[in-house]
Amino acid sequence: MDSWTVHPTIRAYTLVPFHTSLFTSVSKIINYKNKRMPKKLTQEEFIERSKRMHGDKYDYSKVEYKNKDTKVIIICPIHGEFEQVANSHMRGVGCKKCYDDSKRSSLDEFVLKAKEIWGDRLSYEKVNYISSKDKIIVTCKQHGDWETTPNHILSGNGCPQCKHVNHRKKICGVGLVLTNENVAHDKAYGVWSDMIRRCYSERNKAYKGCSVCDEWHIYDNFRKWFNERYFDGCTLDKDWIKKWNRVYSPNNCCLIPMELNQLIIKHKGVNNGLPIGVAFDTKNGKYYPRIRFKNVGEITIHGFDNPTDAFMAYKKAKEKRIKEVVRKYKDVLDPIVYETIINYSVEDFNY
Repeated sequence: MDSWTVHPTIRAYTLVPFHTSLFTSVSKIINYKNKRMPKKLTQEEFIERSKRMHGDKYDYSKVEYKNKDTKVIIICPIHGEFEQVANSHMRGVGCKKCYDDSKRSSLDEFVLKAKEIWGDRLSYEKVNYISSKDKIIVTCKQHGDWETTPNHILSGNGCPQCKHVNHRKKICGVGLVLTNENVAHDKAYGVWSDMIRRCYSERNKAYKGCSVCDEWHIYDNFRKWFNERYFDGCTLDKDWIKKWNRVYSPNNCCLIPMELNQLIIKHKGVNNGLPIGVAFDTKNGKYYPRIRFKNVGEITIHGFDNPTDAFMAYKKAKEKRIKEVVRKYKDVLDPIVYETIINYSVEDFNY
């Protein structure tokens, strides 16, 4: 419908027909043109803004700036020339190849980072690495293969079937059982839980400073090692293979007969400063070796005038007994463990 209005270019009182919608459109056009148009950047201003965003990383010697929507040639010091829309570059977009390189790790780098997080719980033999976002196949040693991405693995997202164990209470805040089996009556579980408590319970002062390797924090790993070496009457020991060892691990520990384990119990001298296994008799002023073996009893040796001779007698008797006992178990002991024990040397003050 037409309406009558006063036309702004005609004298007052002169009425002309004018459509309302047409008037609105013309007004919008006039208002748009009256707005202040942004100033077009010069080439120098483009380069200045780009350097403000990217620093001195890029070379702009081949830039021919026309406007913000036109592509310009930029030189990357690593990958060479590339074209990019000027406005995108000023807003922070840089060399695409540099971006891809920063996001893409090599397979070796990915596996190294993953092992820092997951240890040996996962296998990466089936990984076909393309980029951090592309799907790969990772193998959980407990539950098998699943599909994921490198980003997920490095973000702490592991085997989905292992997730349900995260709520389980850890022994001393360290030991964790992954298997769904009832392990309460496993011989390996009893040995493993005692080992964890021995090292991490605040009540056990005798083992202060001792620890368990990360691999054995998981019961399933320890059980595999234990069952492969188990024999009747054996016990876990950390001191035979490596003297003064304070870390329970596959490389440092062995299973030995209880009879052998008792031979390594330390008998400190009665007085401070005496060698291991030596006592001083204040009545006669003599030094005596303290030699006592289970199922054998105490071995009496005459007194000595000095602690060194007394210790040498103790050392000789102790090493002889160790050799006698270890030979009885030669058929069940690991050959390396047997050779280590048969050649074991009792050391003054360090035994």
